[in-house]
Amino acid sequence: MIDKKCPECGALLKKKDLTTNICWRCKTEGVGEIFKLEEEIERKKTDDIKKKKLETERKKVEDKIRISGEKKKKVEDKNREKKTLSQMYAFLKIFQMFIILSIFIYSFIFFGYQIGTLIDISEKLDNYTSLAIAVFSYMLFLFNSICITSIVSFLFSLDAKINK
Repeated sequence: MIDKKCPECGALLKKKDLTTNICWRCKTEGVGEIFKLEEEIERKKTDDIKKKKLETERKKVEDKIRISGEKKKKVEDKNREKKTLSQMYAFLKIFQMFIILSIFIYSFIFFGYQIGTLIDISEKLDNYTSLAIAVFSYMLFLFNSICITSIVSFLFSLDAKINK
């Protein structure tokens, strides 16, 4: 007995798959019909007219399987396209929350408590460069964090307007 494989995905078919007429891997219907028709073709080699009819039927079934496979792929592609940006990049909301949390932590815990100490040290040493550097780095951090959260908010609001 020749190994029977699915014409769509090439999976080796078992007897059960041929009786149920469905491929076990790609769930293509009509695979059993193809092999039944091939067996009929082999049995009826003497009658050329019937052989041609069976071959055309086999080709029709294969075309039907090929068309149904293409339709499935198109439907899957459309479902992928239907995903909105908000759905695809939902992790950005979590990232945005972490950025906001870091702003509060850095502002209140670190910078809020440490700025007083830094001012005292700067006054004692009569050197305000470390204070200026700390304030400048804090302003850069704050600006970058606000920009990131604004960009994420803008993307989600833009996506909401587009998908209305």
